[in-house]
Amino acid sequence: MHSRRSLVWLLLGILLPGIFAVYFVKRFGVNVPVHDEWHFMSTVDAFYSGNHWQAALFEHYGEHRIPIPKAIILVLAPFTKYNVKDEMYLSAFLMMAGAFVVWQLLKKTNAPEWLIVPIGWLFLSIAQYHNLLVGWQFQIPLMNFFALLTILLLANEPLRFRDQAAAALTAFGATFSFANGLLIWPVITLFVAWRRRSFRKALPWLMLMIVAVILYIAGYHGFHRRAGDQTPNYVGAIERAPADVLALFTSVAGDNFGGGNAVAGVVAGVFLLLLLLLLVIAWRRRAAASETTLDPYPWLALALFSLLSAGAIAGGRSLAWKEFATASRYLTITIFIPIAILILGVDLLRRIPRRTTVFKLAAACAAIVVIAAVVQHVRAIRVGWGIAEATRQQNMATLPCLRSYRTAPVPCLANLFAADGLFVRQNAVTLERWRLGPFSNVPDTFSTSTSDDAAAFTGTIDLAAIKQTSVTAQGWALVGSNTTPRTIALFVDGTFVGQTSAFFTRPDVNQFFKRELPPVGWTITASVPDLKPGDHKVQAMLISSSGRVLGMLAPKSIHG
Repeated sequence: MHSRRSLVWLLLGILLPGIFAVYFVKRFGVNVPVHDEWHFMSTVDAFYSGNHWQAALFEHYGEHRIPIPKAIILVLAPFTKYNVKDEMYLSAFLMMAGAFVVWQLLKKTNAPEWLIVPIGWLFLSIAQYHNLLVGWQFQIPLMNFFALLTILLLANEPLRFRDQAAAALTAFGATFSFANGLLIWPVITLFVAWRRRSFRKALPWLMLMIVAVILYIAGYHGFHRRAGDQTPNYVGAIERAPADVLALFTSVAGDNFGGGNAVAGVVAGVFLLLLLLLLVIAWRRRAAASETTLDPYPWLALALFSLLSAGAIAGGRSLAWKEFATASRYLTITIFIPIAILILGVDLLRRIPRRTTVFKLAAACAAIVVIAAVVQHVRAIRVGWGIAEATRQQNMATLPCLRSYRTAPVPCLANLFAADGLFVRQNAVTLERWRLGPFSNVPDTFSTSTSDDAAAFTGTIDLAAIKQTSVTAQGWALVGSNTTPRTIALFVDGTFVGQTSAFFTRPDVNQFFKRELPPVGWTITASVPDLKPGDHKVQAMLISSSGRVLGMLAPKSIHG
C-alpha cells in the first residue's frame, strides 16, 4: 500500500510536470543557436577540425569555467548534428532527475512524501522558459542536479568515507557546470559543521573549497568574450548603487512568485526571506522544547545555496537590476528558498495540536500564502508561455536569414545574438562548414548557387498601409521565368515584422506577362505595436527554395 502511494506521488509530482516540460520544449523549441551559444562556435569548429579543442573546454567564458557542459555538448554533437533542441530536452530531463533527488531527500529527512507534488510542479515549472528553450542553458539544471546529489550524500547516516568522496566529486561537478556552483563549497562546510556540531570535521571541506577556488580562477584574465569587451567593475557598481543591489537580491530571491514583474519580485522576495527566517526561529524553539523527526539541515543548506547565489547575482548584475530581476533563468537557481519554506512550514503545522485556535489561525495563514503563491507563479507561467511563443516565431522567421547569412540583412541576424548580427554572420560559417544545427538537413549544393538562387527576380509591393498597430503589405514576386519564391519576409524600417510562404494566383500579373504563371501573389499583415507616428519604409525580402536571400523588392513608403 505504501509503495503504491509513493508511486502515485512520483507520477503526480515528477512524471506529469516532466511531460509538460517536454511538451513545452517540443512546441516552442527551435533548432537554432541563440545568444551565448554563438560564442561556442569556435570550440565546435576546433572540435570537428581536430585542432586543440580540449584546451577550449577549460577556458573561462565571462566569469564561468564550465568544462562539463561544454564536454556534454561536444559528446552529443556527432549524434545530434549539434541540434540545440536536443539540449533543451536535456534540460527537461535534468530537471526531472533533480526532482527525483528531491524525492529521495524528502524520505531521508522524514518530510511528508506528498510534498513532491507541489515541489515537483515548481521544480519543473515552464516559468523557467529560458533554461528550457536555450540549449546552452542546461548547465543550470545540471548544476542543481549535482548540488542536490551532494547534499543527499552528506545527509547519510552514518556518513561513510565513500559518501564523502562521492559528495566531493558531485560538488566539483556543480562547480564546473555553472559559476554559481562554486558556492556549494561554503554551503558544504557550514552544513557539515552544523550537523556534526564540530568545525574540526568541516576542515577537510574547507581545504577542498580552497582547492576548488584555485582550480576555478586559475588562468582568469578578465571578463572578455570578444575583442573589445571590458571586465565589469562589480565592486564599483555595488558601492555606487547599494539600493539596486538590494533590490536585485530580493527580486531574484522572490522571482518564482514575481509574475514577471520586477517590483512584484521584490515584494515576494522580502516576504519569502522574512517567512524563512520566522520558520527557522520557530523550528529551533520547537526542536529545543520537544523531540522532532524532521531533519531540516539539508533543506536549510539548499536554501543557503540559493541565497548565496542570489547575492552573487545581485553583486554582479546590479548595473541593470530591473532587466535581470525578471530573468527566468534565475528561477531555477533560487528554487530551493520556497522549497525549504514549504517543508519547514508543513512540519510546523504538523506539530501544532489540532482543533486549537493556534492551529486554525496558522492553517488559515498558510492557505492564504499558498493561494497567493500559486496565483503569482501562474502569472509567471503565462508570461513564460507568451515569451516562448514570440521567441519561437522570431527564431522561425530568422531561420531563412541564418541559412543565407552571407547576404542576409544584419538586423535579421541580430535577432539571434544581442543585436550583433555581424557576430552571427562571422560564426555561422562553422555550422555551414560541418553541416550542423539548422544546416544539417540542407543539400550539399546549398552553399553554392543553384539555378533558383542565380536567377533574376522581379515583383512589386503594390500596397502598404498602417491600421492602428498593424501593417499590411500586398504584392507579387517571381523568380526567374516561372518560379515562386519560398518565402516573403516583411520589414518595416529595417526591422523584421512577419513573413509568408502562402501564394495565390494573380490574374493581372498573368495578363501583364501574357502567359500563365504559378501563384505569385502574396499578402502579409503583421503586428507592430511600437510603431511611432510618421513616415516609414516597408520592404519585402525574397527567399529562394534553398533558403537563400535573393534580395529586396523596391521599398514602399507609408505614413501613419
